[in-house]
Amino acid sequence: MNSILMKMIFTILVFVFIFLTGYWLGHTGKPYAVLIFTLHKLMALGMLIFVGVTLYPVLKTAGRLQIVCTGMAALGFLFTIVSGGLLSVDKEMPALIHWLHRLLPYLTLLSSLAALYLF
Repeated sequence: MNSILMKMIFTILVFVFIFLTGYWLGHTGKPYAVLIFTLHKLMALGMLIFVGVTLYPVLKTAGRLQIVCTGMAALGFLFTIVSGGLLSVDKEMPALIHWLHRLLPYLTLLSSLAALYLF
């Protein structure tokens, strides 16, 4: 298998793990289980770093579509992490934050895979 395909498979597997731990956390309610919550956050941060390190070196020669997909992936990660952080505080958050944190990971996954594929 080629390198890009391996990176895409790795990305999908890590996102599946992040989604599963996120669903688990959502169904158990607050206070969150420390181990699962920590794994969820660290895997998300690790995925952000992996995609960033993978795509950064090739951005210098990238076309517009590649840059747009990479930017969408970066914004998706940022907003997903921010919305998840807001949901982890003790205060009750508006329904919009819950809705965003459920939608954004899918958009982030799609834009990350598109960016990896285009490179």
